[in-house]
Amino acid sequence: GVNQSRVTTTSATFSDILGSNNHLVITPASTSSKFLLNVSFIGFAQSNSMYNAIFRKIGSGSFTDIVSDSNNRGLGGLAPSSGWTPCSASFIDAPNTTSQVTYAIYSRLNSASGTGYITDNGGEMFIFNAMEF
Repeated sequence: GVNQSRVTTTSATFSDILGSNNHLVITPASTSSKFLLNVSFIGFAQSNSMYNAIFRKIGSGSFTDIVSDSNNRGLGGLAPSSGWTPCSASFIDAPNTTSQVTYAIYSRLNSASGTGYITDNGGEMFIFNAMEF
């Protein structure tokens, strides 16, 4: 998915602030398929740390976080008020299915105070892609 419009969050709960137009929907070739997932964007955390994670849905199931640790910090965070910051991450997933797999980037703040932003309407892009191997 590619997005050039600013999106925001004010929530301390992970949510799909980019929306379904930025999901990756893939049907694996086999149960042994793996995916290299790449995400890149510019972000800004105002007054509070912002965390982003990759969530996955298999078939008609629910989205679940596939990258967060016990601190629920996803792929890592943006420090508060550090200005617009380039962010990128890669992750390898092995969904072990031939059913349709949907990937999404979810975002949250450390606590429900301040605002987190992805992209700045200035031509910057949110890019999310995958390679099957």
